[in-house]
Amino acid sequence: MGGFNLPYGITIVNKTNKQAYQLSTYVLGIAGSFQFTENLSLDLNIQLQDYIGTAIGVPKSDLIIYSDLGQYIGKSKVQIIASFSYQQSQFDLKIVINSLFIQGFL
Repeated sequence: MGGFNLPYGITIVNKTNKQAYQLSTYVLGIAGSFQFTENLSLDLNIQLQDYIGTAIGVPKSDLIIYSDLGQYIGKSKVQIIASFSYQQSQFDLKIVINSLFIQGFL
């Protein structure tokens, strides 16, 4: 996957103190889904976001990784999902581990 973001509109920009929304960016990534068994699957999403230009408080680039592991319990439609996300910026490191229980229709 990929994308490009250009700021637009009529505005006055202080070129010595630009904000993140005033910079162009591009994103490259890959996403996939893997089914190990009938009841167990993994979704994975890896993205690289890069800013074109610099601004105070804005990193040069970001690396973002998301993964979700889902398991159906028995023959019911009850599913347990565990998520993991990782984000690394030039000045920032954030790791989040979540778990979520979703009950389907029985």
